[in-house]
Amino acid sequence: MGVKGKLLFSKQLSTAGSIISGIVIPVQSEYLIENANWRDLGALNTLEKVCFGEDAWPYLELLGLLTFPGVVRLKATVRREMIGFISGDARRAEKTGWILTLGVLPAWRRRGVALALLAECERRMGMPQVKLTVRRGNLPAIRLYEKLGYQQVDIWSKYYRSGEDGLVLAKHLPAANGAGHGSG
Repeated sequence: MGVKGKLLFSKQLSTAGSIISGIVIPVQSEYLIENANWRDLGALNTLEKVCFGEDAWPYLELLGLLTFPGVVRLKATVRREMIGFISGDARRAEKTGWILTLGVLPAWRRRGVALALLAECERRMGMPQVKLTVRRGNLPAIRLYEKLGYQQVDIWSKYYRSGEDGLVLAKHLPAANGAGHGSG
């Protein structure tokens, strides 16, 4: 693994793969999963706009996401450049963690980056249940979440600015590992 707060994911350019949450994902390059903070605001703002267009989080809300206590915030980087980001909110009273946002730059999709970010965020939140919202039309993301054990539990009608519905997906995790301490 690596320096505290950093996880290194790398494999040779062969048929080798990594196993995360029981799924083998071929990894074609090297990237780090590390804590994000307010210094990542510019890179995160760019990533959000590329990944989500009109549904990108506003700049000030991203600043809150990067600074509020107790929120898990992780970035995937290659040569210090952000290629992916995830944020999770462990709501202890509800015993549920919420994935607030998860995005990976298009050039880095289908390489296990989202899977690695999601698995680490779930682990750090340490909740017995994790929920997230995804566009009804985002079939690649829905397929990924279903492979990881997420199931649809609700529909939020016209959730996105375009009027598209948001599907609420939930996953029950084995006994929480006690990690759930945000990433400060």
